[in-house]
Amino acid sequence: VHTVKKCETLIGIAVTYGVTLEEIRQMNNLKSDVLLVGQKLTIQGPQQPPTQEPPTATPEGQEPPPTEVAEVPVEEAKGTICVMSYDDLNINGIREPEEPKQAGVTFAVTDGIQTTGTYTTDGFAEPYCFTDLAAGTYTVSWTGDVYTPTTEQTWVANVGPGATVSREFGVSSTGGTAADPATSDGAKSGLPTWAIGLIAAVGVVLFLTGVGAAGYFLILRRNQVS
Repeated sequence: VHTVKKCETLIGIAVTYGVTLEEIRQMNNLKSDVLLVGQKLTIQGPQQPPTQEPPTATPEGQEPPPTEVAEVPVEEAKGTICVMSYDDLNINGIREPEEPKQAGVTFAVTDGIQTTGTYTTDGFAEPYCFTDLAAGTYTVSWTGDVYTPTTEQTWVANVGPGATVSREFGVSSTGGTAADPATSDGAKSGLPTWAIGLIAAVGVVLFLTGVGAAGYFLILRRNQVS
């Protein structure tokens, strides 16, 4: 006698015991191949199995009771998060074709409760993908002792069933960031360096012209007095 367990099928039981489906159906007087958890099946009976009582007939005009079907859980498709770091040479927060991948950046992915994975870039194998993630919201962050961010350092990623999301993170080893203000006087005033130089030259010329004019009138006045 076999007791039906969860997710077992009639054909699977027949294969397990090396008998045919028809033999199991006849020995158990089965009208359907649908099994219920806990149901007992006679797999190998005596040479002359005892006569079994026929199933109770359903009264005329009355529908037979519904057959229970065991629910089989369907596994939800997993999601993926792919990340990469790059050397933001011009510190503009946008990856240009000539800007290479950056090694030495450690990424961490958390689901709000625990860290689901970490990875340190090598500058060659990226982008790196964190796979087999259940659908949900994840926080991606990175650290690097010698780097400063030129893009966001933390990213909240929403991962759907079977979906793949990705992000590139800009870093700089020069200490500058995309939001750093310029430190030169020309940048602070909003004028380019050549314009400042031109204004200074014009000022020197005007100053010398004024000095020359003052000297001319001074000499002319002395001549008039004498």
